[in-house]
Amino acid sequence: MALSEGPRGPALKAKPAGDGKLNLVSGDGGGDDPSLMHHLLKIGGQLHVVTSQSGGERNAETGEKAPTLLTLKPKLGPFSGQIRTFGYVGAFVAELAALNELAQREQRGHAASPVLRAVMRPTEHVPGSWGPAPLPEEDFALISGEGAPKANASQKNAVCALSAALEKIQGPPGTGKSTTIYHVVTQRVPKGERVLVTCSRNVAVESIAQKLKGAFSLHWSPYDRVRVVNADP
Repeated sequence: MALSEGPRGPALKAKPAGDGKLNLVSGDGGGDDPSLMHHLLKIGGQLHVVTSQSGGERNAETGEKAPTLLTLKPKLGPFSGQIRTFGYVGAFVAELAALNELAQREQRGHAASPVLRAVMRPTEHVPGSWGPAPLPEEDFALISGEGAPKANASQKNAVCALSAALEKIQGPPGTGKSTTIYHVVTQRVPKGERVLVTCSRNVAVESIAQKLKGAFSLHWSPYDRVRVVNADP
């Protein structure tokens, strides 16, 4: 059987192995087999995820290489036709595992967090613990104090409209999401509560931290990627 990447790409030979696994067959080059861990394969019309890859070691004396076995989920059954890989899906596998864990916690009655309930029941409105919203026509910079960034109309509307336990504010780069976060923290988080502000990129952390530094006793350095502050200026 041929294993190809997407609609085209370098082909790898593979054949069924015992216990529902797949055995990679080395090519003529004699190199190491590529890592297919957490790759999505389509085999005989069915999708499989590679959950582990074992073997492939080469004997130092004889030069012979042990078979490379792929453990699949679901297990491989009888099939015919082409084997195709759609690439690495490890991030999606991790997200799915997290969702399964959350679902199990909810079934055990441990989903006490409003945010967790909102994640597990996206069609339900789960109220959030927000402080009173300012009027959209007010000057947010004056409310937040000296040095606060000014908010435009769309940012004000987003801050004032927050009501659910889980909210999403979306905007392309340069639209002022960090300014919006600043006003969410300074105006909508109840006094005395704690806030976790986290980002996936350092530049985003720096932008938000620089804005919050003037409103809170925030000890921050560019090396910090997550900071927890009190919502009580």
